[in-house]
Amino acid sequence: MRVLPQRHLLEEIRLAQIDDAVVLPAAYIDTGPTFPLSSAVNLNTAMGRLKSMSYYSGGNYADRVQMYVGADRLIADPVTWAPFLQAISRSGGVWFETYVGKTQWTTNQWLTWPPKLRDGLTSRCMSKSRLHLMVRGDGDQAAVWSNLRTGVACEFLKNGPGAYRITDYVGFVQGFRSVFGTAPAPSGPSPVTCTPAP
Repeated sequence: MRVLPQRHLLEEIRLAQIDDAVVLPAAYIDTGPTFPLSSAVNLNTAMGRLKSMSYYSGGNYADRVQMYVGADRLIADPVTWAPFLQAISRSGGVWFETYVGKTQWTTNQWLTWPPKLRDGLTSRCMSKSRLHLMVRGDGDQAAVWSNLRTGVACEFLKNGPGAYRITDYVGFVQGFRSVFGTAPAPSGPSPVTCTPAP
């Protein structure tokens, strides 16, 4: 899907729709590190068209799309990648990787990247409730969850985190429970307590 022309990308997204009985998106787009700028432009155009198409159960087709995105290019050059930011802002949700390759974000990246991502997307009318962070399951889970609870990252955390390639199962579960509690359904998670950025 990364290099398809706009018309084929649009059709692929529409054909991928699923039954509303399971609350999942119609398409899940992983842009990957080799995603070219030309495809970002095509994706933005396609997402604009999807946003103009009403979905039979409410909302529009663009609302049915979730994106899985590495943040480094958007941070390094938001002007060049503005079409990509616009495409993301039209989606039903975005999941930003909190790592580059297998390396977790640095402390400085945790503090500075989420506000830039939030501001870049909310300025394009994307709801903050659609912003998520995706953590890797390896590395120092205590540090990861501490970073998730600090500053603007915590705003993303409240929307629900994602996880990729969990290896430290115990550390991940401990971190998750330390934030969301252990209350059984239907009580729901505990309120998330955030730590102000230093």
